Amino acid sequence: MSSVSADYRQCYHHKRAIIVDKEHQHSLGGDIILTAAESRCNEKLLKAKYKELQDKSYQPWQKNFMHVRKDIEKSRVFQFIRKLPKGASLHSHLYASASYRYVTNDLLHRKHIYVCNIDGRTKLKFVAGDATNTPPNCELLDDKRKTPEFDDWLDAHLLVSDNPENAWDSLRKIFTFMYDLFSYVGVLEDYIYQVLLEHYTDNVYYVEVRTPFVPMYDLNGTDYTAEDFVETLWNTMKKFQRDHSDFIGMKIIYAPYRATTTNIVRKNLDILKRIAQKYPGFIAGIDFVGFEEEGTLLHYFDELTSFGEDFNFYFHAGETNLHGTHVDFNILDAILLDSKRIGHAYALPKHPEMMTLIKEKNIAIEVCPISNQVLGLVADLRNHPAAYLIARGYPIVICNDDPGNWGAEGLSYDWYLTFMAMTPEYTGLHFLKKLAINSLEYSALNETEKVTAFKIWNAKWNKFIESVIRSDIY
Repeated sequence: MSSVSADYRQCYHHKRAIIVDKEHQHSLGGDIILTAAESRCNEKLLKAKYKELQDKSYQPWQKNFMHVRKDIEKSRVFQFIRKLPKGASLHSHLYASASYRYVTNDLLHRKHIYVCNIDGRTKLKFVAGDATNTPPNCELLDDKRKTPEFDDWLDAHLLVSDNPENAWDSLRKIFTFMYDLFSYVGVLEDYIYQVLLEHYTDNVYYVEVRTPFVPMYDLNGTDYTAEDFVETLWNTMKKFQRDHSDFIGMKIIYAPYRATTTNIVRKNLDILKRIAQKYPGFIAGIDFVGFEEEGTLLHYFDELTSFGEDFNFYFHAGETNLHGTHVDFNILDAILLDSKRIGHAYALPKHPEMMTLIKEKNIAIEVCPISNQVLGLVADLRNHPAAYLIARGYPIVICNDDPGNWGAEGLSYDWYLTFMAMTPEYTGLHFLKKLAINSLEYSALNETEKVTAFKIWNAKWNKFIESVIRSDIY
């Protein structure tokens, strides 16, 4: 057998190197050029990443997040990402955004909370009652707390089932269980403040939350309006900014349940338009939330096209493993309705024409990896379709969806699992920096606000790089 010539060998490896380099250039973050300081930081990051990838006893991306959260928190790469300035959180449902820790250690220890059976559904609710005057079909939470099975009962009502087959059903029951608790006037402001604080502590400086109009209440029977609800969010954001001068802000994406009637949606969009005039720039746009099989974007076609000039769209679409159904074709309607971003779009790689349109229109995909895993779309996050989008350089942002419902807090867990499970082992700081930039670039901030946001983020980014270089931890 003849030996391979040196020239052929050299030519082969040259071609191979060119292809590998092109793959890197085309991937998300491939256009980022690191400074000398960032390159030194990147060396430390990649060393830690490679070490964790080689540890076959670790591999948390293969397991349900709820079983490995504490293991992840010990990771050096996770600790690196937690300290990294991540920019913005763009896909968070308001009433699932604060941590389980906060809900159980603070909110559920307040007075007048009852466990009530309302129309066959278990709910937490503030009620004007006492030990001698318990409302019908209700039990004081503090009394239930004394029972030996309380902790297990509470977890079953606050955390998504770790059985993927039951996960969606348990998620819907959690929202039903907690909705009235969060809607209480005495809780809402504290809860919103905590949502912002947990993101800020996780080095996230701008937040967009999805929420419907919430019917607030108190123990005196006061009537509250949608305007009162939005005013509470606005005032709380302003208070948080006074306490944290480098916090960029918060915006609202109005997000009714997708089974809401068209008449109610039209009525609420009229209200939303009036509120947006009172709080310019605070309403980012419109979405519909909930199980996609229960309603399509086309169901609201007339309403959406009527208000399309007044509001931007940020639609959930294609959060499914199905193919060729109305659920994954929600992606197409989100594209044609000019959605600025698309939530999840898990089914997108099955639709090449839609992928072309996404690229042409520069529509960002809101990737929520832990949510997709916990809710049963993918078991091993290395198989998540976003890995393909990342490899092809599609515009994506990493989001947390409903972190409180599976024990997460902030954005870092989702960033970490994306970084470790969906990128090549040689991918480092280029990718993370691009994610942070994307989070601000594809946000609902206007151009003037973005200039301020990037100024704040750049200062924090440079300070972070310097701290990593000085540190001997990584």
